[in-house]
Amino acid sequence: MKKIFLFLLLSASLSLGQEDIQSLLVEGIQSQPDVFEQVALGQVGEASSFTVSLGDPALTLKEGSVFDGFRFVAPKNSGKLDFVWYFNAPGHWKGWYLCPVEGDFRRSFKSWLKGDKVYEGVDGKAEEGRLRILQTLQAGYFEEGKEYVMWFSRNEEGEDSPVKGKIAFMPAKGERWDYEAIEDALGLVPLPALEQVKALKSKGGEILLNEKFFDPAYGAGRIDSAFFTLRQTKNLEGGFFITMQIEVPACESEPLIADIIETHGPADFVQTAAEEKKLAEFRGGDPDAVELGKTTYYYDYFGFEVMGGKVQRVVSQASDFSTLNPEKEGWSYGGLAKQNLTTFYHGEKEVGRLYYFREGGKKVVVAVEPPAGKYRNKLGTIEYFGDGRWTETSLFPDESVARVLRYEAHQLAGQAEGFYRGGGKSFVASYRAGILDGKLVEFREDGTVEREREFAQGELMEEKEEKAE
Repeated sequence: MKKIFLFLLLSASLSLGQEDIQSLLVEGIQSQPDVFEQVALGQVGEASSFTVSLGDPALTLKEGSVFDGFRFVAPKNSGKLDFVWYFNAPGHWKGWYLCPVEGDFRRSFKSWLKGDKVYEGVDGKAEEGRLRILQTLQAGYFEEGKEYVMWFSRNEEGEDSPVKGKIAFMPAKGERWDYEAIEDALGLVPLPALEQVKALKSKGGEILLNEKFFDPAYGAGRIDSAFFTLRQTKNLEGGFFITMQIEVPACESEPLIADIIETHGPADFVQTAAEEKKLAEFRGGDPDAVELGKTTYYYDYFGFEVMGGKVQRVVSQASDFSTLNPEKEGWSYGGLAKQNLTTFYHGEKEVGRLYYFREGGKKVVVAVEPPAGKYRNKLGTIEYFGDGRWTETSLFPDESVARVLRYEAHQLAGQAEGFYRGGGKSFVASYRAGILDGKLVEFREDGTVEREREFAQGELMEEKEEKAE
């Protein structure tokens, strides 16, 4: 592969931080902008398509970071226009940003929307390992006639392929751009429902598109509602979120859930009306609104509501129940934060179910108490001793211990400990009934105390910071 190396006067032993890399990257871009392919933009208010090869040539800093992308000229009055774009890039080119070809580097993008749908002319069918992003930049960044580079950073080795997408400079909105506004501005046309289901990797969507069970219009409508729900769900600080759901029409075909299971396999999660009522009452909702005799079979984002063995309606929600993902052998656990749910398995059989477990001082709802034992997932282990007593051990990627937490009555209690990768303690904290109660001591890697705080029922009472010697 042809590469253009930027040789810089640096010590080979120098450990570079993010700011150092940024400085070197800006210098590299501005000294060799021709590395980045030129993309011509259309008229203001019109979207331009682009396809740019990544990786050959590329800008490679001496410390090994690799960058590529494209450059373009800001149009007339661009300082008063919003920048709108969508791109589909190889998954191993995960970082991206803007840099002027001349002048000082300035901060630009602050956020983005993760691509959920796939679009005609931009996205391939059943593509794997791609990064798809919708993004805007409010008016005020660009200067008319100046050239800018949109760079991507290669985070790991992989087969290089083009980045594709659409760009437009649009009249300033003065407000946030949502999915639909970006799609309209760029003229993005979603591919058919089957391709959306493949991109979402949704078995529930596959079931809805099976004409043996559902009318095509009903299935497509439920899939559209899933995207609506996903897009309207917002994560908030503290683990909270808000969501919006739409009225769900009845399913006229009323397929048998037994036939669906025989064809597509078992559901990821099953919830009875009794359990739903219990949760509604606990959450301050209306338990009487839950239909008696109903059982909901969840396949990823879709809940198939069943009465008398027949599907009555299909609801969508923002949680992917397929991520509970039990191990095929041994004892394991999974969780869904938006459902306040932790599930426990022996093999692929669910053996326990708790709500609001490991959520601070919240009271835990025990739907099914799991048997005593040590449950594992990729993050670590949770060992249950019975009577609400647990020990949770979190691991670093190298499987060294990162954190040890203890529980009484299913809530954090007693001493919690954190560790550095080398084994030294990073913190020690005291909990009671799920909240801090007592000392919280933070340590430096050399073992000295960095900060010490005293809590009483979650309230900070005293704080003392120790200076490093």
